[in-house]
Amino acid sequence: MEWGQLLELSTWLGWMKSVFSTPANVIAFSAVFVSLVSAWTGWRHGRLSVLPAFATWAEYPSKNSRVCEITLSNKGFGPALINSAEVWNGHYLMPGRFHVPMRELIVKVFGPYGCEIEKVESVDTGHAFGAGDKIVLGRFRVDSALAACGDDHFSTFLEPVALVIRYQDIYRRRWVYTIDEFIGYTYRRAWWNPRYLWARFIKGRKV
Repeated sequence: MEWGQLLELSTWLGWMKSVFSTPANVIAFSAVFVSLVSAWTGWRHGRLSVLPAFATWAEYPSKNSRVCEITLSNKGFGPALINSAEVWNGHYLMPGRFHVPMRELIVKVFGPYGCEIEKVESVDTGHAFGAGDKIVLGRFRVDSALAACGDDHFSTFLEPVALVIRYQDIYRRRWVYTIDEFIGYTYRRAWWNPRYLWARFIKGRKV
């Protein structure tokens, strides 16, 4: 280290010593530090308090009701701006706007079992999905024999069905929600997010 650098270091250390030798200065610096930490905590809490959180629920038919209903709801605290929505049948991406492939998939899977579609709602690009909102992805009836087969057997018909919804929160952070083999996953869509990269490139999930 050169003499000039040593002189600068000693000058800086002397300044620090003179500043923190006075109790009033220590208190002032502590107050500033606490204020910065509080501001950062409030900023972070504010961003987390408006996160959307999607959830999918399937109500299976039974002996008492032949109706199956699959719903998508936002259980979070903020709205989601939909970027895209996809319906998958196994490894095959079904083309078309969301409600079209959803209807086709229901007919394809349950058509041989007296399927009667009652309602299919869509998740379209640009749609603002508010906190607490819910839509019916599909409501349909099946014959009494399939309705009475039990949840375990009925769920095997839905096993290849996968949903992928990409969206933004109000801070324009990008997210993806996917249902794959009955399990829901939510990832922050960012190149620096190891969970997202692991799911996409290692696990091969539809994200």
